[in-house]
Amino acid sequence: MTSEQPTAEKRKPSGSLRSDEPIRSLEDDRLARGRLVEVIAGHILATDAPESVVIAFNAPWGAGKSSFLNLLEGRLAFDGDGDEQASEQPIIIRFNPWHYGSVEQLVRMFFAELARGIGKAGRQELGKKIGDLLNTAGAIASVFSSGAGSLLKDAGKALKDDKGLPELKAQLDKLLPELN
Repeated sequence: MTSEQPTAEKRKPSGSLRSDEPIRSLEDDRLARGRLVEVIAGHILATDAPESVVIAFNAPWGAGKSSFLNLLEGRLAFDGDGDEQASEQPIIIRFNPWHYGSVEQLVRMFFAELARGIGKAGRQELGKKIGDLLNTAGAIASVFSSGAGSLLKDAGKALKDDKGLPELKAQLDKLLPELN
């Protein structure tokens, strides 16, 4: 009896192992997340709440949160019938807090990304107004959350303009509904 070495063709993977990368389309969804994506997207698109709405997805590492968010973003970004106006499309901003090493960086970059996303969504003038407010709010919030001295100058300027976080929030509350 001879022992044959497996050839490259015999060693080819059978397809049972998959990449750890999150999926990006329903065609790749083997866990039938599509129906839940439709339900959540429907709720988001139908929301008419005047205040902020927060939706949290909580699951263990590796459970598919990024895949789910990719599918949800794809559903929200494209209606399918082509009749939605840009002003009715939700503004989708991906922000990953794991990219920042300090609370100061995290707060500042969150507000910067929010302002950038609003401007990028085709609402430059409104995005500029909101961006200025968010940058000021970010500077103030960073100082309060981290005690960071490097932002005291920015926060001092904002406070000199008699704008504390409550006033900035009130101004944002007035501007954000214009985004529809």
